[in-house]
Amino acid sequence: MQEQDKVKYLQQYNAYNTSEENIELLNKGLKMCDKSGIKVVMNENTGSALGFLRYNYDELHLRAEMPVDAKISVLTHELGHYFFHRHPEINPMLSHKRN
Repeated sequence: MQEQDKVKYLQQYNAYNTSEENIELLNKGLKMCDKSGIKVVMNENTGSALGFLRYNYDELHLRAEMPVDAKISVLTHELGHYFFHRHPEINPMLSHKRN
């Protein structure tokens, strides 16, 4: 994603709209990560990404300066990757690779 596209993406979120519900939803996502053994790192330097996974380390990195709404979006997106690629029972394309 190019820098101008990332800016547009982040601008669609109102940084001042950090309602209690959104903060609570983010905290639930972070708790889900903790229970799943995934370490979440709020990172100042995610390169060109808004977030990314380090599969070998069970780490999920999020760009720290993003507003709450954007963090929720990126967190759930990355969790989708994590569970889809790590759990063959929910990904039939991987079921033949693991026993």
